[in-house]
Amino acid sequence: MRYHAIVAESEELGIGDVRRFTLNEGGETSSFIGVVTGVEECAVRVKRCYKEDPKSSRYVIKDVAAAGLEYALFVDDRVWRLNKNAVGRKYGSLSKKDMRNIRK
Repeated sequence: MRYHAIVAESEELGIGDVRRFTLNEGGETSSFIGVVTGVEECAVRVKRCYKEDPKSSRYVIKDVAAAGLEYALFVDDRVWRLNKNAVGRKYGSLSKKDMRNIRK
């Protein structure tokens, strides 16, 4: 019988990762789910995701089962530039097709 160690998922940041991000703004801590659109040396570029879209102005990703979420993601147009310290748990990754549509 052979022993196969459970290999932990790589924690390296990649473009298209759906992750939780934590912001500490003057003592107020908040978190949100976002999509990594770019990785720099000390920072990451992120587009924030929402559960609903009241204005019908955000890009929708309906099939997010692969990302580990049970609801549709609405991706905002605004790009956030965050420190790598704000990066949290990885939920999954988006497809190349969705990433092409988000980058428009």
